[in-house]
Amino acid sequence: MKKKNVTTLKRILILCVAAIFVCGILLYQKIHVVTYTAADCSESAGTLSNPYCGWYSIHGYIISDDKALLLPKEASVKEKNSAGLVLLEVNLKNYASRAISQTGLQQINDLLAAWKDNGSQIILRFLYDWDGKGESSEPSDIELIEQHMEQVAGIVNTYKDSIWLMQGIFVGDCGEMHGTKHMGNGDTARLMEKLASVIDPSIYLSVRTPSQLRSILNTADPLTDSTAFNGSLASRLGLYNDGMLGSDTDLGTYGSAHAPELGLNIHWTRNEEITFQNQLCQYVPNGGEVVLDNSFNDAEHAISDLHAMHVSYLDRDYDAAVLNKWKNTAYTGTDPLYQGATAYDYLSDHLGYRYVLKSSSITHASRFAQNATLSLSVENVGFSGSYHRFQTKVTLVSENGNQLTLPVDTDTRYWNAGETEQLLLTLNLSDLSNGTYNVYLKFQDTSLNREIHLATTAEHNEYGYCTGMLSVEKYIPHALCHNQTERLTKTTYQQDFSSSFIGKAKIS
Repeated sequence: MKKKNVTTLKRILILCVAAIFVCGILLYQKIHVVTYTAADCSESAGTLSNPYCGWYSIHGYIISDDKALLLPKEASVKEKNSAGLVLLEVNLKNYASRAISQTGLQQINDLLAAWKDNGSQIILRFLYDWDGKGESSEPSDIELIEQHMEQVAGIVNTYKDSIWLMQGIFVGDCGEMHGTKHMGNGDTARLMEKLASVIDPSIYLSVRTPSQLRSILNTADPLTDSTAFNGSLASRLGLYNDGMLGSDTDLGTYGSAHAPELGLNIHWTRNEEITFQNQLCQYVPNGGEVVLDNSFNDAEHAISDLHAMHVSYLDRDYDAAVLNKWKNTAYTGTDPLYQGATAYDYLSDHLGYRYVLKSSSITHASRFAQNATLSLSVENVGFSGSYHRFQTKVTLVSENGNQLTLPVDTDTRYWNAGETEQLLLTLNLSDLSNGTYNVYLKFQDTSLNREIHLATTAEHNEYGYCTGMLSVEKYIPHALCHNQTERLTKTTYQQDFSSSFIGKAKIS
């Protein structure tokens, strides 16, 4: 009988120890109750004030030793935050037979400084001709052109944060790489390679036609994810097409017969070249001027081709006949947001990248899990990517104004047109106090110190766009542990004691 009582007491002791052990764990294991209510994040129409895309204006300057430049005045902070693209055409014809003077170089520096202060993103084209007389206006000696590239490079690189891309290689009628003797015998590749070697790798370069690009790079293979954005010439070299949609060949930009087998420097047909650009320009910029009112720039055709070519930027003034046609043509596509709008409205809103917040949610594996996962879905509905890596962050703001900002690991350079990105962010619940938090998503261009706006109806403030509301409740179950231990110990003891007592009675 004594042995049985000892066994019973051992059982009681084991159960008590187990209960105490479990409660000991619970004392250090908080329970988390996490709820999340997603905000309304419907897509919105309207032009966004974002850098590196949209309509650009042209400003031309002749550099000289004896005439001052008329420079823009410094913009206000508000104007800087909404400033768009400018194409600066810098004419060097006064130095066609000599090096650029110190006075000329100072003018170039002052010019770029003034436009940086204006808050604009600069497309830069150096040239020697505005009158269709490139060959007679530019240096006959290619070494002098290379010297000019070296001279301006130090100034250009000083303003690399404001200069998005450079067009051309200084030569040709209006700097468009035709009407010049420096396009044969390897001169095209030589001048582009020279320019690439002296200009900062963060600045994109561009040539007039796809065939020129293939010839310079000595390949017909467009970029891929693995070869893009690595600082090489191939990863920097895009296109500028100043004959865009002007004819079936874009005024000689394309050919009229199937020709890939004839060589890298041969123009392919329109369909072949657009297919080539569709892959290439996922990773490098494409833009230019639309010209000559014709069927190829009728609204429906224009929207299709500009989307396929991933066009980021267009001249806001030329060709007025084409632009007015778009302004007076109703949008006839399938996007419900633009029913009743014009083709011009739709094109304006979709040049370049355009991010839409599609949905958001939070996953919490269990009440004892220390982390939760925030999932944000963002679609790029624009014609192209951004070609820039924007800083991406999420900020949680509590009811009393406390903030917790967390970086999101993503690379917006790879957010291609028409694709949806799933952003995942781990939230450490130990960093959060009990209460509710508004969750905000923000994209920032750190070079220009400008926010990247989203096409969404979500609430917007200095933290970004509100994706939803998070509620966190944490507690340590002290009372549960205490009551469970007491109940378990008392009940088990009573049951075993009763059994033992009855046994004794029967034996007696």
